[in-house]
Amino acid sequence: MAAYPIPKTTFFVGRDTELNDIAELTNNPLCRLLTLTGPGGIGKTQLAVEVAQRQNATFPDGFCLIPLQRLHSHEFIISAMVESLRCPISPNRDLFEQLLEYLSGKSLLLVTDNFEHLLEGVHLLSDILAHAPQVKILTTSRERLNIVEEWVYEVGGLSFPINERETEIEVYSAVQLFMQNARRLHHSFALTPGCKPAVIRICRLVGGMPLGIELASAWARVLPCETIADEIERIRFGIRRDVAHARFFRVDARAAQVFEGDFLVRDGFDHVGPGHEHVRGAAHHEDEVGQRGGVDRAARAGSHDGGNLRDDARSQRVLKEDVRVAREGDDALLDARPA
Repeated sequence: MAAYPIPKTTFFVGRDTELNDIAELTNNPLCRLLTLTGPGGIGKTQLAVEVAQRQNATFPDGFCLIPLQRLHSHEFIISAMVESLRCPISPNRDLFEQLLEYLSGKSLLLVTDNFEHLLEGVHLLSDILAHAPQVKILTTSRERLNIVEEWVYEVGGLSFPINERETEIEVYSAVQLFMQNARRLHHSFALTPGCKPAVIRICRLVGGMPLGIELASAWARVLPCETIADEIERIRFGIRRDVAHARFFRVDARAAQVFEGDFLVRDGFDHVGPGHEHVRGAAHHEDEVGQRGGVDRAARAGSHDGGNLRDDARSQRVLKEDVRVAREGDDALLDARPA
């Protein structure tokens, strides 16, 4: 088996139905290109990596993750593949021809992550499938690729309880993720009967979106779960915030708007300090780990005074650093190590 880099991942919870469905599709000989689609933050990257790791033994040459989120043009797809595959190349020959020649003898699962901004290069995937009969491709994208070889699987949120009166909520994947992340950041966090209804509200308000849950749970270090749920609800339904509530989001305006689909904050940032309007664009990177780290740093900069976060020079520096981290995308997730 080829020793391709194996991506580092954070803890993975739930998704049993999705894992079984996708495994069935990848084992179908008719399905050679499967696209996992869904909004940013829904967990497509982690799901694809988990599927690939579980299916690794199915392919004699294993799997290889091709991270595409940092590419600015489809013209760089080939070089990204060559680099990730560690494909031996000759400077005197066409690069794509050498890639096709290399893949033609492989039985391999290619995981192309974050394809949505490179759709002009989808023909490359068709060419690979035509020249490498034992290669399959699992791709993640916010949009369908719309090529004839494509099969599509839509990724939704984690399971969460609907009724706030439920007591045995630990069986739901969204709650498990909230608990694990909250305890990772604050070891004494406990899912008490008093905070269960608020955790249910949080998971329901973000629609089970993993990124939304992790952003919300990061604030459990400095705020009660009920306050977190109230703030998310204000954003969700556009209720006007007073100054005190606005200060809650002053440090992490990006966190307030990261719920991209139904959860995008379209206005209401009038209380956020000047110069923060550029933060809106920082939420458009999918995934997840860089943004989680930024929220954690913002929480560390917080004050317990009145349950809100300080609006000081340090908080401003934290915000600027969060934006930088968010723009770097998933480097922390995709930082590879040898197999």
